[in-house]
Amino acid sequence: MRTEKSIKNAIVAIASNIILILVGFISQAVFKTYLGQDYLGLNGLFTSIVSMLGIVELGLGTALIYHLYKPVAENDIPKIVALMRFYKLSYRIIAGIIILAGALLMPLLHFFVSTDLNINLYYIFGLFVIESAFSYLLSYKRSILYANQENYIVNIIHIIYVIGMNLVQIILLIKTRDYILYLWLKVAFRMIENVLVTIAANKRYPYIKSKEI
Repeated sequence: MRTEKSIKNAIVAIASNIILILVGFISQAVFKTYLGQDYLGLNGLFTSIVSMLGIVELGLGTALIYHLYKPVAENDIPKIVALMRFYKLSYRIIAGIIILAGALLMPLLHFFVSTDLNINLYYIFGLFVIESAFSYLLSYKRSILYANQENYIVNIIHIIYVIGMNLVQIILLIKTRDYILYLWLKVAFRMIENVLVTIAANKRYPYIKSKEI
């Protein structure tokens, strides 16, 4: 069983990397064509800044999964439920810290950005921060899938998320060239991805739907 899961994980991981590279290349080309180099640079800068905020996780995800291995192997459901409850709280705290850090950074944006674009930089940066924070909400249930060596499930959902989001964003850019709506779609699809992972985890392990979590 473990060997079968490992093979699935490897195949899906390789396919995922190839798809992500191709989709990313196409998406960036369309973005640059319809919004221009200035927006592309701004998008890259804010992506980098928000990625740095993610340092607050400090490898917590890996540590949490590690502590799940033993209770999962022993089918110790009470321990798993207790750990999942702790993970849920931890990720909510991380999301809150990211939002707070993003808010504190906003007054400093003019030191990083110099642009003639007629846009609200604070609003745009806020969307980046919200999307990053949302990536941690509900994501704690990924841990049970990882601990059971079912990474392929998470990766398949991520592939669907990336293809779906980029397809809709590309159509949007071609039709409207609306950068704000482009970012809102990213936030919406991030939530959809987390919901799909949660549904998959709940379906395979119904006990994590406990009201105690």
